[in-house]
Amino acid sequence: AALSLALLATGMQFIRTMHTLADEADGLRSPERLLFATIDLAYLRYTPSASEAFYAQLLTRAATIPGVRSAGLTDFEFFGDVEYAYARVWLPGASPGKSIRANGAYTAGALFSAVELDVLKGTAFTPADANRTDVVIVVEPFATKHFGGDALGRRIRIGRMDANYSEAREATIIGIVGAPRTRRSDSIPTVFYSSTLEPNRALSLFLATQGDTTEAADALRRLGRD
Repeated sequence: AALSLALLATGMQFIRTMHTLADEADGLRSPERLLFATIDLAYLRYTPSASEAFYAQLLTRAATIPGVRSAGLTDFEFFGDVEYAYARVWLPGASPGKSIRANGAYTAGALFSAVELDVLKGTAFTPADANRTDVVIVVEPFATKHFGGDALGRRIRIGRMDANYSEAREATIIGIVGAPRTRRSDSIPTVFYSSTLEPNRALSLFLATQGDTTEAADALRRLGRD
């Protein structure tokens, strides 16, 4: 019941299929099979632990909807040309005063599969990686520019934009993914992590379906009514 009431309060009924957004879906192989909805818990005044529990339950329920191939959550703006530098990164050997900007992106579930982001080297996050602070995945342009492509196993420090060196956490790069095809080639490089840098109030849910999205969309809406 708590999940249903929260979904109604956050506007979860506004579920969209990517093929209806032609410009933003450019580059996706199967936009007609991708659903997404944004949920914002800010007005519900959930504690960080309550927000985490809510999103975990939502992801679990959504992933079991018949016809859903993969489901994931993220705070990353996959579509459009909006550019935000959410994170500060220190490369190996960098001094505390020498950091670079990055799109820090929280991910949960099978997000990369849902949004057609191919893992080129290493591995995607697994359920065992949920909420780990010591692993990250980077996009290929980041790996190429800063490590000559040989980024697996390298350690970086990452923190919020207002974080200093001592506050940033150290993490090992476990995977390299292709740059999102929906973003500009000169976009700020992205670093994905499975443990948030700060509490998430608003996340986007992505569902990739095996066929037509109608039934999955209806089932997702029912989560807000049942």
